Amino acid sequence: MNLSIYGKGFFMDERELRRRKAARRRAIRKRQILVGSMMGILLLLILLISLILKSCGTDTDSDKLNDIEQQLSEEEKAPEIEYVPTEAVVTFAGDVCFHEDGYVMDYYDTVNDLEKCISPNLLQIMQDSDVFCLNHEYTIGESGTATTAKTYTFQAKPERMNLLTEMGVDLVTLANNHVYDYGPEALHETCDLLTKASIDYIGGGHNIADAKRAVYYEINGIKIGFVAASNAEVHRYTPQATESAPGILLAYDMTEYLNVVKEASQNCDYLIAYMHWGTESSNDL
Repeated sequence: MNLSIYGKGFFMDERELRRRKAARRRAIRKRQILVGSMMGILLLLILLISLILKSCGTDTDSDKLNDIEQQLSEEEKAPEIEYVPTEAVVTFAGDVCFHEDGYVMDYYDTVNDLEKCISPNLLQIMQDSDVFCLNHEYTIGESGTATTAKTYTFQAKPERMNLLTEMGVDLVTLANNHVYDYGPEALHETCDLLTKASIDYIGGGHNIADAKRAVYYEINGIKIGFVAASNAEVHRYTPQATESAPGILLAYDMTEYLNVVKEASQNCDYLIAYMHWGTESSNDL
């Protein structure tokens, strides 16, 4: 029988020695497995905690990033600016006459509807304009007597003023050769009725200061001025206004009118100098 020494003073056979060695190896293996398992679990726990912390940190950073972006956006955002139009629409019509004994008013009185006399599209343009201006080629009211020196004299009833209002008229020029057809009293009344209807006038008036007076409109920050004069008669039936008498501003000699234009232009961004001119029954300008 083979004997082996194990420990001090002990002797055991070879089979017992192999058994004990095998048992020791199994114990060591179990400890290794246990330690390995514990290390694996620990690593998993560390990884899990790391992922949780990273996730929380990402959300926090994301929130912070969103807050920073929002703050920068608010700081860099351009201030809201209210849109203000930078244009003015000014519309002009030529000679308009509501004389009672003419076919125009005869037709109107049969239909009593302005849209049947003037295109609705044109009416809309007139009414929508910032300033609508026309030549008031007649006197309005019940004053005065028609001059016998002229072939044609024009006067309308006071109630015809409503037609100008319906058309959207803002401004009229009186600088023409028919506004004095019924004399000074009728011109005074015409000016008074226009004022009562809140319609401005230029180029004529109660006196020379009134006739030279410029009318201004401020539209979307743009100041526009208007003045008017006349140079249209071969035989001058329509007088120039004086300091004490009604009339119009004449421009056969342009000196006075040019002074009016120069002075008015200094008070606005744009000045419109309206002129009623051209010799009737001729091609002369």
